[in-house]
This record gives sequence, C-alpha cells and structure tokens, in this order.
Amino acid sequence: MTNCRFNGEVTATKSTDNYAGGIAGYGNTSNVSNCYNIGPVSATGVASLNYAGGIAGDGSQGTVSNCYWLDSISTPGFGGTTDNSLNCSSFTAGQGRGTSKDFTYVIGNITNTGTLLDTLNAWVDHYNAKNSEGGNTNNETPDFLHWSQPHISYNQGHPVLGDAPPAPAPDPDPSLTVPIRAGGQSVYTPVSTSGTTVTVQAPYLPSLENIASAAAEAKESVVIDFSSLNDSFDTVLVHRSILSTVAESAALGLRLVMPDGKQVNFDQVALSAFEKTGSGDLKLSVRTVASGELSRGQINIIGSAPVYELSVFVGEKEVTDFGGGLAGVTIPVVGGPVADPVVWRMAFDARGEVDLKALPCSYDAGTNSYGFETTGFSLYVIGDYPFVDTADSAWYYEDTVFTYGHGLFQGKTRTTFAPLLDMRRCELVTVLWRLEGKPQASGKDFPDVKGDEYFADALAWASANEIILGYKSGGFGPYDSITRQQFALVMYRYAKYKGYDVEQGAGFDLAAFADEGDVSDFAQLAVGWLCGNDIIRGNKGRILPHKSASRAEIAAMLRRFSEGVAKK
Repeated sequence: MTNCRFNGEVTATKSTDNYAGGIAGYGNTSNVSNCYNIGPVSATGVASLNYAGGIAGDGSQGTVSNCYWLDSISTPGFGGTTDNSLNCSSFTAGQGRGTSKDFTYVIGNITNTGTLLDTLNAWVDHYNAKNSEGGNTNNETPDFLHWSQPHISYNQGHPVLGDAPPAPAPDPDPSLTVPIRAGGQSVYTPVSTSGTTVTVQAPYLPSLENIASAAAEAKESVVIDFSSLNDSFDTVLVHRSILSTVAESAALGLRLVMPDGKQVNFDQVALSAFEKTGSGDLKLSVRTVASGELSRGQINIIGSAPVYELSVFVGEKEVTDFGGGLAGVTIPVVGGPVADPVVWRMAFDARGEVDLKALPCSYDAGTNSYGFETTGFSLYVIGDYPFVDTADSAWYYEDTVFTYGHGLFQGKTRTTFAPLLDMRRCELVTVLWRLEGKPQASGKDFPDVKGDEYFADALAWASANEIILGYKSGGFGPYDSITRQQFALVMYRYAKYKGYDVEQGAGFDLAAFADEGDVSDFAQLAVGWLCGNDIIRGNKGRILPHKSASRAEIAAMLRRFSEGVAKK
C-alpha cells in the first residue's frame, strides 16, 4: 500500500481481538509507504486486545515507512506494544494545510523541513528517480503520482493525489458576513442561511491563524459574532477548519455569540473533545423551549421559568459530555433579573420523574445577563431559588423548588428552607390558602387563635369551607406539628371543596402497609384515598400515621397532589 491517504473514521468493536488503523488494521505482513491519515481511529469492546493506531493497529511486523497522522486525532501512529516503523510521525493541521513549514521528515537518509505536501512529494520524487534508474526490481512499476494542496473546503485543506479540485469561486458580493475576531484583529467571513441555521464559510486560513495567535497573546478566546443577524436563527454551523485552527492554537477557546445575544464559550479542553469526536463541522444550537414542548411534571415544578435547550454536534454525532472541558454560557435576562438566580440542568430520573441538578449562576448587571458553566449540554432552566440547606441530590429537592416557585412555602429564614423540621398546623393551612389565591372569608373563631396572627385569614377561609374543623376541645392547636394522617384528612376535605374526584382511589386497601391498624378511624377514608392516588407512598412499607410530617414530606405530597389529583 503506497502513496495513499485516509480521512474517514475507523472503529473496531468485535468480541475477538480488535486492530484498527487509519491505513492498515492488522499490519503484520503489510508494506505501507508514503501514506497519511487525518481521521479518528478507535478499538473498543470485550476483546482481550484492543489496538488502535493512526496508521496501523499493529505495527510490530511488516514494513511501514514514511507514514504520517494528524496529531489532533490523539491516537498514536501504531497500536500494539511494538513499533517497527521507519520515519513515521504525526503532523499538525498547519503543517498538513501548508501554512506551517516546520515539519521535519527523512527521505533517502536526508533530513529536511517543510510541509506535509513537501514530505509526500519528496518521497514521490525519490522513488520515481529510483524507478527511472532501474533501482526497482519491478520494471513495470509506474511513476507515482505527485500530491497537491487543495482549498480548505476540500479534504480540510490537506494534500490530495494529482491535481487539486479548483477552489470554490469567491462570492463577489456576499450578502451576509460575520466577524471572527480576537486580540484587536478581525476578519469578516461569508455566511449562508437556511431555516433557523446560519452556516459559516471558511475564511482565508492565514488570516484565521493570525487571529488565533492574537487571541493567544491577549489570553482570550476567538469570537465569532452573529449578533448582527436576525434573532430567528438559533443554530450555527461552523466550518471544520475554524474548529481545528482554534483548537490547535494557544487561544483560550472559541466563543460563539448567537443572533439573540446568547453566548457559548468552549474552552480548549472542550474543543479537543470535539476534535476527537469526528471530522465534521461543529453545529451549535441554543434555543428557547416553548412551554408546549414540556411535560406537565416539568411545568408543575419550574412554573414559568425560562427553559433553554443547548446541543452541539460534530458532523452527525451529538456531544453531550465535553471530556472534562467547560462551556461558559451567557443568557440575556428576559424581563427583570430574579433575586437569587440558579441554573438547573433538567432531565428525567430512572422513575421517569423530573430531576434537577443545580449549577452556580451569576448575574452581570452591566450586560443584564446570567452566566453559568457546564461540562455538557441538556435542557437548562434559569430559576429563582434562595435556599442553601437543600442539596440537589436530596429526594425532596424538586418538591421544595415546586413549593417555593409557586409561592406556597417561604423559608424559615431568607436562605433556609429547613426541610426536616416538622410542619405546623398553622403553616399547612397558610400553604393551602396561598394555593387557593388568598381568598377572604369569615370562619369559625378558635379560642387559641388571636385575630392578628399571620395565619388568621387563612384559618378563617379554611374553617368557613370545613377544610379545618379543629380539635374536639374546640381549639385549633396552631403550633402543633401536623401528623401524616391529619394532613391526609385536611387534603381530602380540600379536594372535596375543590370538586375533585374523591371516588377514584378511595377503595385502596391499606393492608398493603404493615401498620394499617395504626390509622385512626376518622382518617381511614382520607389516608386510603391519598394512598390510592400515590400521594402518600409510605416509608419502608409503613404509613406512620401518627408521625409528624416534615416540611419536606408536606412539600412532596403537595406536588404529587398537584400533578395527580388537581390535574383531573
């Protein structure tokens, strides 16, 4: 195999031994000369041997000489444990595209420096000369073809055999251009549009390399600014050569400014992960998600908080993890800024329930925007949440987000939710009153409640509608902890008041719980109904009817009530 190139992708995943190479897989008897590869190579699976090489999966035998591979594919030239190759090495994108002339190569025991094109053609000249002098035992060997340097739009600008295809005709009057800038330098490059996507054409490569160098010197990222375009565009397609040039420079990263002002800044580790993913263009999408695209469970938790979907592809492959790299995201504020901004990465857990993971979020008053960093893309919510005592890994975290976001719970202090404290009876009646919209009513007077208590209006409404009846003694016991069965009774009465279906689930058999006999007679129907509607789920097979309910437990049961009963 002689005088060849490869620019695709090779993956070996068999259950037996895997050998993957950009030119030859199992090269134990192969003769390979003057070839190069710019495509990713990998060997994975349950095999005992998984060898991948930019040139050959196994280079321990055979003859492999004067072969080269692109350094950014991050795969050594030869897999296996032994490398018997001769005059083989990696090259940079600049050396491959002819803009860097510092590639050292050896042809015929003579060391030279130049580009990859110089290297390949030097080998061709050397062996064509040997052929013409009769130095090759095969007198029928034809002259080897020379290589040429194509435009960046073809083969990523790396050498091709024979005459290179003509460069695409420049747009004499491009209707749309965007700037690529850094370190006080800039170049405008044409873009095309289709639907909601903007495609960035490759600029003049030396100009791009100068900008990347300027970014490195200024210790900043290279910026592609789409802000002059119409806000309807939420996706950008960046030519591979731009990604490669920035990734192989010392610039801090690549920042993409979207038409509507949203920004994403990928650091160098993330760019390296993209380079390893494949050889295609980089596609970034940052779009606002409409409420109609969300599930009821999602809307119920986050309310009207804005949701954004971020995604990035290299070619056809979606990249959800940046290999330890970071993307800094900037989102312009819609309306006014919230008091305690937080970003939630929103997904679904194994039960199919909404799972929120909190990310630190900052507000920049100068740009009126939120900023956060992430190691991968998903759905993101920008919310308002002040509490520092509720970890996002806690089973009740989403429930506290629901109750705070809907104005049902306030913290015990401005920044503490106190999830494990018992819920008091006066607190529960206040929560339901807020849920109902704080209506005014004249209700029963309780001897242990003063008229100026903060919950007095709430209790008046609840007692007027027979949601709260009080103790047999006539008192309300406002500061008593509410038990789980008392909560069930209050919620059952509230459901009847609202006209919800209290027949569905009413026949639930409490024998499913070990402590069914502990439920008081007055609460049997209510507890059964809440269990039948999956509002009370029990704790290790027990209802615990006389146990005080914590603020976290009440928050969880209120969310289930809202999603399971109130929606019907």
